[in-house]
Formats: sequence, structure tokens, C-alpha cells
Amino acid sequence: MRFRTWICIFLIVIFTLTGCSSANKSGDIVIGFAGPLTGDSALWGQSALKAAKIAVEECNSAGGINGRKIVLLEGDDKGDPKEAASVAQKYTANPNVIGILGHIFGSCEMVAGPIYQAAGIPNMVSTASAPDIPFIGNYVFRINVGDVVAAQQNADYIVENMGIKKMAVIYDNTDYGVAYKDALIERATSLGCEITAVEVFVGSGQDRDFTVQLTKIKETNPEALFLSCYGPDAGLICDQARKLGFEGTFLGLDSTNSQHFIDLAKEAAEGTVISTYFDRNIDDPAAKEFVEKYESKYNESTFPSAPYAYDAMNVLIDSLKRCETIDRKSLRDAIEQTKDLPGVTGLINFDENGDRPVAWNIIIEVKNGEFVLRDVVQ
Repeated sequence: MRFRTWICIFLIVIFTLTGCSSANKSGDIVIGFAGPLTGDSALWGQSALKAAKIAVEECNSAGGINGRKIVLLEGDDKGDPKEAASVAQKYTANPNVIGILGHIFGSCEMVAGPIYQAAGIPNMVSTASAPDIPFIGNYVFRINVGDVVAAQQNADYIVENMGIKKMAVIYDNTDYGVAYKDALIERATSLGCEITAVEVFVGSGQDRDFTVQLTKIKETNPEALFLSCYGPDAGLICDQARKLGFEGTFLGLDSTNSQHFIDLAKEAAEGTVISTYFDRNIDDPAAKEFVEKYESKYNESTFPSAPYAYDAMNVLIDSLKRCETIDRKSLRDAIEQTKDLPGVTGLINFDENGDRPVAWNIIIEVKNGEFVLRDVVQ
């Protein structure tokens, strides 16, 4: 009886090990997408998801990864850190998920990233820009530049190219608004720009009346007002500032690059200069090809989160192709070895912290109610 018991245990172990081994050699390869698919920030997540699907479709139609198809799961974090943690726990509990594309916002990634790190699942961040993301751990990589680099590039252009010498700043109290504001002010002042006023508000649509902050800013007579916040809030601020008689130039960051901003700012949006990750009119063959594919497929304008999600998915695909065995550790190692991978947002590399050290600084301007390309700094 005891002999039979040991035989049964031995067979179960052998079967289990065989099953685990074969899971790396056949069947679909599962990637989990994570971002806001519903709620006020759904445009960011939906655009990224659509772009990632294009990359997956292209890979699968070309034979997949050694004949294996990629399957993209969808996780809706609603732009809420609590929901992001729930999505991350769901993915880490699924042994078939080999990698993660997302999250979109820094506040969500800072909660979800450590969960993926602890579980040993490679996490390819596509737009979250919080400064501390690269230090979550060696399983987290980021396709876009972080807030500090982006803010420094923006300040360089504002001071050195536009010649702004006196600037006020208004920012929301999110991690994103604060981090970008801090880096921008530090860089701008080091270049000789005077910061005449710094005002804060509660973001995400909670504050709707900015009269107090804007009145204080107007009294300092700056040449420009920098908007360290999301597009909808920035739109309301610009509209109210013009009504209060502010005549300076509005300056923005990548999150201001949305139709929501123009719709809410109305005529006040005219002349706003924005530093962003991507513009659909950029004169680059790969970028143009992507824009054509995206817009013909979805019949909508290319939102900035889309090209970075497309590139992030293609980093995962390229890395999977270079894996000797398809498992989480091998995928992580392959991502780390990525070098000069051509993307629609430029060449892709990662530094020792898994961060992208350099990317385009694309300057756009609102003219006649539309975003137009002003400059590209590489």
C-alpha cells in the first residue's frame, strides 16, 4: 500500500513538472494590458490598448512567436491606484501571464509596479512618468522618459528657444503635477528664468474656479504661465485667465496635448505652446506609417499614449523572439538587452535602471483651434 502511494506521488510530480515545462513551449503567450479603460481618463487607456492590439495583430499575422500567438488581456484600473492594485493582483495570480504592458499613470504604476516586481513579472510601462518608477526594481522598464527629463527638456526650450525670462507656474496637487513642477522650476531658474509666482489647486476636476490663484499670478506680470496639470483643468484655467485679463503665453506639458484642452479653453487656447511625447504630424517615416495605420483602423486621431503603447508592445514582442525559453525571467533578461530597437517614437534603449534615457521633445502649438507641429528637439 505504501509502495503504491509513493508511486502515485511520483507520477503526480512527474506530470506536474512535465506540464510546467510544456507550458513554456506551446500554447498562447499571454500579456496583460493595464490602464484606464473607463472613467474620466479612459482616452489615455483606450488609445494605448488600441495601439497595442495593432502590434499584436501584426505579430500574430506574421506567424507569432515561433508559431505561438500572443493574447492580450485587458485590465481596467480606471486611473485609480486602488483599482491598479486589484488589476496587478489579478494578473500576478494568473500563472499564464508572462508580462505586463502598463500602467498609464504614475500614481497607478507606483502601486502596481511593486506587486509585479515581487511576483517576478516583467512590467513594460508605456506612459507613466513618475520619477521613482525606475527604482521599483529590475522587472520594471519604461518606454517613455520620466517627469524630470521631460520637464528639463521643456524648460530648456522655453528659456533658450522661446526666450521666456519671467514665468509663473500653476500646478495640481497630484504626484504628476508636483514632480513636473519641481523639475521645471529648478531647470528654468538655473537658466536664468525668474519664477514670478507658484500656485496650487486640487486636480482631477475637483477645483473648478481658479480666480484666486490667477489673480495672484496676474499681479506678478509674467510673460508666460506654465500649466503643470492635465488637459481638462488646463483648459478651464486658460479660459478663466483670459477673462481676467491675462495676456501672456500659456505653456503646457504632454497631458495638455488633448482635444479636451482645446474644447474647454476655447479661444484662449490659441497660441498655447506644449512639449509632448508625440505628434501625428511629425516628419518621420515610421511615425507616419503608424499614424496612418491607427487612424485608418479606428477612424480617430492618434492620441499621444498610442505610439508609446505600440512601441512598448513591440519591445515585448522583440524580446520574446530573442528568448530561448518563454518564461518571465527570460523575458526580463531579453528586455534588458534591448539596444537601438527602431520604434515609432525613435530608437529604444534602456539604462541601468530600466528607464529610457532619451526621447524626442516635440513642441506643438495651438493655431486656429488645432494643434500644429512647431519644433522637434532630439
